Amino acid sequence: MAENTVVKDQLTNAMVEAGAELTKKLDEMGVATTAALWLFEPEVNEWRLVFASPEVTTRGRARSTRRFVRPSISSRKKRRPHRCRQLP
Repeated sequence: MAENTVVKDQLTNAMVEAGAELTKKLDEMGVATTAALWLFEPEVNEWRLVFASPEVTTRGRARSTRRFVRPSISSRKKRRPHRCRQLP
């Protein structure tokens, strides 16, 4: 069933550029990514950058997430929870 969603905050060029920069850094770190996309979460009216990686399957969700989330958390003042979901 189709559903209409009102997006209050549009995806900005700055967000797209930041996503591209992070994707490049992950590549430089040797993190295999097969996809990267911005996904709008209507429940919280928020854009989220989502990555797909075979490492989640081979290394496990927690180990693969720690590999690239921990460095970014330590450089941020405000800590937010990160979620890594394995897709079927």
